[in-house]
Amino acid sequence: MGRSQVGLRPRWEGTSFMKHMAAVLLLVAAMSAQNAPSTTKRGRLDIPAISREANGSIVSIVMSDKDRHPIAQGSGFLISKDGQVVTNYHVIRNGRSAVIKFPDGTFFAVDGVLVSDEDRDVAIIKVHGNGFKALTLGDSDQLKVGEEVVAIGNPLSLESTVSNGIVSAIRTVEVEGGKFLQITAPISPGSSGGPLFNMAGKVVGITSSHLVGGQNLNFAIPINDVKPIIGLCVSAVVVPFPDKPEAATSPAHAGANTLHVTSSKYVDLSGVPSNCLSDTRSSICTTGIYTAEGRLGANHFVLQCKSLLLIAKTTHEVKCWRLTPGKNYTAIQDSVNHSLLLIDGPDEPVMSSPQQFWSYDVLEETE
Repeated sequence: MGRSQVGLRPRWEGTSFMKHMAAVLLLVAAMSAQNAPSTTKRGRLDIPAISREANGSIVSIVMSDKDRHPIAQGSGFLISKDGQVVTNYHVIRNGRSAVIKFPDGTFFAVDGVLVSDEDRDVAIIKVHGNGFKALTLGDSDQLKVGEEVVAIGNPLSLESTVSNGIVSAIRTVEVEGGKFLQITAPISPGSSGGPLFNMAGKVVGITSSHLVGGQNLNFAIPINDVKPIIGLCVSAVVVPFPDKPEAATSPAHAGANTLHVTSSKYVDLSGVPSNCLSDTRSSICTTGIYTAEGRLGANHFVLQCKSLLLIAKTTHEVKCWRLTPGKNYTAIQDSVNHSLLLIDGPDEPVMSSPQQFWSYDVLEETE
């Protein structure tokens, strides 16, 4: 009997001890959950994380008229891998052609418009290409007044500008087509068409306008109002841009200028074997060098572009195009790569290439 009593007692004490420890662990877990960083609560991200995840999906849209002169610049964002870009209708309204530019300097031609709604100020354009990085759409109906939001766009061509604020009101304006999110995140010319994110990093709106003369009175279109329009893209056929006449008082800002070419020269190096750099894997041969001089604003430029033949497993040809003296070209200056990107396209487009822009290195720039 003594042995059975001794044997039972430790089991009873052990069970009590385990219950006590379980209660302590639950209490610690509950306290840890209450004190957990806000960056992990309900999938919440901090602003740098939202910016990082959106990188590569937000673009600048440069619109040009029938003479390929830039007339407008706005923002947009990719919603599909095959190149569907959401923006504001007023960004594309007066243009005949467009290119999109990524912050890394990459440009893509735009095929045209998939769907648009002028009353709601929404347009979805189709970029030539595939394999793009798309943003995730959220539920704007879940937004609350006072909730924090983040806007990313290209105001005045200052690419990837990040700003934050709150939803200060949700308003219905019947004459403007429906609901608007009033936000304190700053919106400037060029921001139009950019995405508005909730703190989970999902798109909940399209930044569209700011009230001139107001202090932080900015507006965005709720993404739920845009989703039915996006749904029409499945069966949509690409159509030309609206190309509506621009009002005489409308400012033309595109972050681009006109390069006036004064002279041009070409040196053919296709018959010079020593220009190939060879190793066991590939060869790079310069087939020709194009040099041009011209004026961009008040500055004088000397430009150069090398046509290359890249020989590896597959042969690729990288061409340049002769600039015509006396002609004006729409140019965007890339100060990072010290080059001018011309978005007018060659005088005689090549059928095998959909691109209508090419880059010249800046050899000299003087006032």
